[in-house]
Amino acid sequence: EGVTGFHMGALDPDALVEEDVQAVAETVAFAAQKYGTAAFEEMRDACIKQDLSWSEPARKWEALVEEMKAVEVEEAVAKKESVATPVAKV
Repeated sequence: EGVTGFHMGALDPDALVEEDVQAVAETVAFAAQKYGTAAFEEMRDACIKQDLSWSEPARKWEALVEEMKAVEVEEAVAKKESVATPVAKV
């Protein structure tokens, strides 16, 4: 919350629920208050700087596959663990 965006909670994907409507309304009102502030600018910049490309997850997947078939399991495990989760970089 407030690092790369605003969180509304887990909304019901199958029905319009009063609590969800309230959560959305409260979040929009909160976002409107933050818009144009230094905190909003920092949040926007943090969001833009995220690496959400597939390159890091693909490297992790590749290392996992190598680990399953590797003779040198420790090397494959180290390779897999060296890849950071993209959102953790923020």
